[in-house]
Amino acid sequence: MNLSSLVRGTNPSTSVAAAAAVEPRLSDLQKIVWEYIRSRGTVIDSDLVAWGISQGYAESTLRKRRTELSQMGLLELCGQRKNQRGRKELVWQVTPSQTVMF
Repeated sequence: MNLSSLVRGTNPSTSVAAAAAVEPRLSDLQKIVWEYIRSRGTVIDSDLVAWGISQGYAESTLRKRRTELSQMGLLELCGQRKNQRGRKELVWQVTPSQTVMF
């Protein structure tokens, strides 16, 4: 999370520390999903699921983590794309201000 949206440059270090304390705490799997989406640029759920299953994760777990990340403001919608079956899916990307997190 970009702390600059929570504090001004003139704030004392205690304000920066307080802002860091409210920064979202991500689970290991949330970090893995976020990093995968960041590394790909954009992702549809079926791509995320195909990759995740190859890594040993369940489909519902992956979709839930992606939903959590979007609710936290770390991912955003950036369009629609057809999947391998020709059906439209939403396209996700890392929120531009969040491209460097860990």
